[in-house]
Amino acid sequence: MSTSFPGIGIVVATPLDTLTTINSHYIGFEDRDVFNAEDGDGHKSERLFWIKNIDSKQMLLKIGESNFFSLQRVFLSYYEASTKLGHFWAHQIPENIKNNTDHITMHEIAGELDNHIIDLHDSGALTYAKYIYTGTEKKFMEPNPFQEYLWATHTTELLQSFQVNAFTHPIIEERSMFISSYLFKGAMVKKEISAVLYELASLQSYTQGDFIKKISNILEIIEKDFKRNKEQYLQLSDSPEGPEVNRLVNLLINEVSKAKRQYFYGIFNAADLLGPYSRHGSDEIQKINGINTKTNLSYTQILDDWKKNNLLPSDENFMKVFNIWYFTTIYLALNWLRLPHFDRRL
Repeated sequence: MSTSFPGIGIVVATPLDTLTTINSHYIGFEDRDVFNAEDGDGHKSERLFWIKNIDSKQMLLKIGESNFFSLQRVFLSYYEASTKLGHFWAHQIPENIKNNTDHITMHEIAGELDNHIIDLHDSGALTYAKYIYTGTEKKFMEPNPFQEYLWATHTTELLQSFQVNAFTHPIIEERSMFISSYLFKGAMVKKEISAVLYELASLQSYTQGDFIKKISNILEIIEKDFKRNKEQYLQLSDSPEGPEVNRLVNLLINEVSKAKRQYFYGIFNAADLLGPYSRHGSDEIQKINGINTKTNLSYTQILDDWKKNNLLPSDENFMKVFNIWYFTTIYLALNWLRLPHFDRRL
């Protein structure tokens, strides 16, 4: 490891193109490109990611290697989630959905997604972030998801317990959600935001074993927060689109938790269908009568055949269902994040 790395942090050890370089109020991530006088331009095989904090130089000593590693990965998760959300907003929302905020339904969303596969757009940075850099050496560390989740949801309390500066005055550099520190400030001041960003960052594939558990966690966090703060969000909206965003979030939550609940939580909780991959994993898959080979089915027909007739969806039909679940989850999360969770002027 070159001693030219700025300070200490975690190492993303791959020459692959992951997240872009950044130098913001909260974090830094090295440029991928390098110029070699003899061989010309190339790409670094290792890039340093670091948190910017008044106590950065003492942080490793105060909180220890394991906690330091987990905290750095949490902030990298926020950056990953921010990048995913930005890409989704710019490239993955069909215009008919983006322009329909008054009465959007799952039927309309599913229709628009029939020929529109959503790319999870995971950069892979977290997969390769398995080393800390102490300033003098690179050291392999084993990721600890439980410890990371604690840091994500209790950053301020844990930093204060270690007598480390706790970002007591988080700021926003610009109003735009995706080119500013808006999401990072949100994660600092509200546990629900940090938890949602952390879960979003870890969604890497429709086929990962905890895909259903993660999207159901995200939906549940958002639903509970919105029900608790719905009137406050409406009162604090200081932008022309405020009431529209509030209404859209309410519509999407009602679709997921009421109108089409049986096709979301009703499946997430169905251990008899999903076994250990269900939300609670409390049972075994009870029965499979065969594979559903029908084509051109709606997502509700696919799930009804699974529930009522024990016909396991084909790979293609599973992808159709996962596509709708993921789109709905991230679209809801994105608009929920647009709500006035805190005073942006501070």
